[in-house]
Amino acid sequence: MQHQQKGHVRVGDLRRVKVTLPQAASILHVDVGQIRKAIDRQEITATYAFVGNRKIRVLDGVDLLYLRLGRSLKVGIRRPLYKRLKGAPEQETLDKPFTIVPAEAGRGLVDNAVVQVSGEAAETLRGISAAQEAAGLIDDAGNIAGTRVEAHRVAALISGGMSADEVLEDYPNLGRLQIDAAVGYAAANPKQGRPYPGRTVKSVLRGGSGGLAAAFALSRDGEEGFGEGAG
Repeated sequence: MQHQQKGHVRVGDLRRVKVTLPQAASILHVDVGQIRKAIDRQEITATYAFVGNRKIRVLDGVDLLYLRLGRSLKVGIRRPLYKRLKGAPEQETLDKPFTIVPAEAGRGLVDNAVVQVSGEAAETLRGISAAQEAAGLIDDAGNIAGTRVEAHRVAALISGGMSADEVLEDYPNLGRLQIDAAVGYAAANPKQGRPYPGRTVKSVLRGGSGGLAAAFALSRDGEEGFGEGAG
């Protein structure tokens, strides 16, 4: 993404990018339930986009910037800030602080707030860019691009307790960025149906956890035997 005026973020830069709710939660380091609650409370307004045949809710970068800023603001300031950000012209740069006149909150008014947006806007855009780059490492079939390894399979291993180093030992054709991308993809696109095992056959044998019987049971539970590293 290229920004005008010495790298300053424009409102249009944020408005053009879209992320899913799980992606938004990952970028903001919060639980996705908090994002959904903000929508249900009409604190932010989601739009809809089609991913394949599914219609899903998405947020733009302005929504994420508001959620990032709103954590430290009083309730009476948040709504006017959101309105200010949503109504700003596309070409407006976010390098200057906003003076926000509060709305009525509870029994009275809170003071005007000066909200610094420049650093948070740049950080929001960087987070979105990182999430989009990670998404590009996964193909349309849900496999790690350039391999036949399913993203959900790798993510299940990480959530099952295997370290990235252990996964790389069993899948030497992968890299750390691909593992991170798989975990992010799985979080944004929950797997339907039976989950993948949380360990590989090789890791069970290495750890001595139940020996061949456990490894055989694991292989029948969805692993492809001793060729997990094949791409």
